[in-house]
Amino acid sequence: MSRPANDRTELTVLIAPSGFKESLSAEEVADRIAEGVADTMPGARIIKLPMADGGEGFTQALVNATGGTLHPVTVTGPVGQRVNAFFGLLGGRACRTAVIEMAAAAGLRLVPRDGRNPMLTTSRGVGELIRAALDAGAERVLLGCGDSGINDGGAGMVQALGVRLLDAEGRELGAGGGELLRLRRIDLTDMDPRLARVQLDAAVNWHNVLLGSRGVARVFGPQKGATPAQVLQLEEALERYAACIKRATGAVWDTQPGSGASGGLGTGFAALLGGRLHPRYDIVMQYLELDRLIDEADLVITAEGSLDEQTPFGKVPAEVAARAKLRGLPVIALAGTIGRGVDINLKHGIDAFASMLCRPCTLEQAIADAGGLLRRSAADMLRMVSVGMRLRAGAGSRALLSGAAVVLACAFSAPPAAAQTTVSAGFETTSGTYGKPTRTRETVLPLAVTHREGPWRLRASAQLLKQVQGSAIAAAQDGEIEEPEPGEEPEPGAGPSTVSRSQSGPGDLNLSAFYTLWSPAAARPGLELGARLKHPLSPASRCLLTNGATDLTLEARTRQSFGPVEPFVAVGWTKRGDPVRRDDACVATGGRVDLDDPFHARLGAAITLTPAVVLEGEYEYRQKIRAGGQPKSELKLGAGVRLGPRVEFTGYAIAGFSDASPDHGLGAQVAMRF
Repeated sequence: MSRPANDRTELTVLIAPSGFKESLSAEEVADRIAEGVADTMPGARIIKLPMADGGEGFTQALVNATGGTLHPVTVTGPVGQRVNAFFGLLGGRACRTAVIEMAAAAGLRLVPRDGRNPMLTTSRGVGELIRAALDAGAERVLLGCGDSGINDGGAGMVQALGVRLLDAEGRELGAGGGELLRLRRIDLTDMDPRLARVQLDAAVNWHNVLLGSRGVARVFGPQKGATPAQVLQLEEALERYAACIKRATGAVWDTQPGSGASGGLGTGFAALLGGRLHPRYDIVMQYLELDRLIDEADLVITAEGSLDEQTPFGKVPAEVAARAKLRGLPVIALAGTIGRGVDINLKHGIDAFASMLCRPCTLEQAIADAGGLLRRSAADMLRMVSVGMRLRAGAGSRALLSGAAVVLACAFSAPPAAAQTTVSAGFETTSGTYGKPTRTRETVLPLAVTHREGPWRLRASAQLLKQVQGSAIAAAQDGEIEEPEPGEEPEPGAGPSTVSRSQSGPGDLNLSAFYTLWSPAAARPGLELGARLKHPLSPASRCLLTNGATDLTLEARTRQSFGPVEPFVAVGWTKRGDPVRRDDACVATGGRVDLDDPFHARLGAAITLTPAVVLEGEYEYRQKIRAGGQPKSELKLGAGVRLGPRVEFTGYAIAGFSDASPDHGLGAQVAMRF
């Protein structure tokens, strides 16, 4: 573990950036950030570790780490031109390992901006690099996938190594992803026999798949110049490619992890050449000493050309931040541009981020002056860090009060997070006896809309359909039902009467507003205060276990991140509306049920396993709301899985420990952000 900064004579800053596509290499980015740090903190100890993720700089980084050598090769470029590329031979005990970055032969930077069309670009040069490595005596080929300018599924690569891709007339396909529309048969007879005698490994983005809504054509095709119509054509072409691969090899690669790496090249490499795909950092971290250097640091700075909602899906800043957070270190991310959904990165270990752009300019101007802009951005960010260090070093109450004032000022004056709207829908089913001899089952179909803007979080949710089956507790008698949000369990309690029938209809409408008083990170409120209004959409006579009256809840919530673990606590009080008293058949009998106004508390934690998977557990306790009833005692355990930058699936299970809670239940929802 690294020691606190104030136990050292100097601040140690680890700079671990990615390269900026078509602008600066990872080494150049590290150098410019280091210059900016030195401009502000001349006494700081600076450690530079340019990162590789399989894209540009992958070969150089691994060659440097092992004392290996680079070997130039002229190959076919992505638009058919001859380009100067290279492969590396690693040093040390891995001297027979050739390392290749596909971007050296088929990278996006090699495709002229006015000629970007993934229907036409080819990966043939990658196959030529592999062949050159085999000619040099390589016994293992390690391929880095990233920064590609192609979408041909690796077709050009495998053709360069002897695989024949044939149309209905038995003719060889031409270059480009669009040619796969003509593919009818794959012939492996003439594939280079040396491939069977060497070990083939590829470092890939594990989140990228070949086909489907998250398929490589749909997600990355537009970045490579594809029009909407071409995206559909490329998807169809890759579907045909996958079908022919299945006929030729028996393997299904449609949605295998990593199959969509580098325009689908991962599929051709694994399915046709016999290679193995690996999560990129499982390979990279065998050669780079990131974890050891993090142990020496007080502050980590990472960087990427564009920081956005895609960053947590295998990009360098997310990996660096996750490893730094395991050691409790603060992480700053610098970026060329700040893109859509960037706040998601604050959930994944990045504490602060900034764009190097400080004035309006064209893309060409930004690329031309990227080094200077990045140096200035790093210097400005370190000035803020320096101010914080001086506040921390101050003595006495005056310093503490001044520090608190600055923190509060920053919290309230910081640029608000971008406005974001989330729509979610799902289902929940619960079952319980609620202290009765027979069982009641409830099913709810909720719909919710949440809008976040600045410090405000507004939410409207409704139970579009609620069905109660079995011995439903007459709502007017027990009054124990509270359904504050979709996904939270209704709470039938002890009551003297039941109605053995099935009823359905709309449930409750909930309107809530929360305000963030203090936020250490824009994506995760540190302290929220808010109110929620619940109003039944169906009358109590429907026997849907709503209490037939409007309730008001006031609540305070706090949560804080400690690396991948994020504990949270909420406490609140509810002013219950007193429902009309009813008999066993939910018929009004006159008068009202006098319900208590209970306090409640929820506590739990979320654990981030990967950028796409979060586990969460929560326990809730609520005071009883009527004489003879029981307090609510309930546990919920669930998992959320990000299916894409804007789509998340959550599933959960419920267990009750009192007669005011169900015995058990299950629920799920899908949420989409806009």
